Amino acid sequence: MIRAVLYDLGDVFFEAHHWRQWMHQALCDRQCIRGSFAEFYWTYERVLQPVYEGRRPYEEALRGFVNSLGLPDPDTFVETAFARKVHLEKTRTLYDGVMETLDRLQQNGVTNVVVSDNEMSGEQLRATVLDRYDLNPRIAQVVTSFDAGVRKPHPAVFAHALQLAGCSKSEAVFVGHDADELTGAREYG
Repeated sequence: MIRAVLYDLGDVFFEAHHWRQWMHQALCDRQCIRGSFAEFYWTYERVLQPVYEGRRPYEEALRGFVNSLGLPDPDTFVETAFARKVHLEKTRTLYDGVMETLDRLQQNGVTNVVVSDNEMSGEQLRATVLDRYDLNPRIAQVVTSFDAGVRKPHPAVFAHALQLAGCSKSEAVFVGHDADELTGAREYG
């Protein structure tokens, strides 16, 4: 019997790539990078590794990345990029059915747990993102990579989430979208 559902947050509850898609296009237009969005995505994910693990501020990582591209006036680009990020995060909406699904699972005794690679602590994520969408009453626990010090698919993230949910591996499922995270959850059990 399933007692807990662990969810990645971005691209499971809402579209989380609009800002990166904008940044990819803006950097391509300025001829600073070439290649597909997927290539850019994974390059930028490596830049964010220390951010998600709570070892480096987000803006510092973005500035370092932009400076490495040789962009003229990198400070203006970073300011514009951050303004765009804030705007897109404020205007995004939940996917259809998210609230109803969480409510139904909760009514059936299932514990809903967010497991997010994020630059924020679980407490900050609750106070900003989850509060904005009225998700706090529906989410019992939040585990972020920032708090755990490691990112998914590291087993420690899943183990911590299960401990907070009070259930075993066989009583939980993970809902995500990245192949490495899904594989990591499956390998963890």
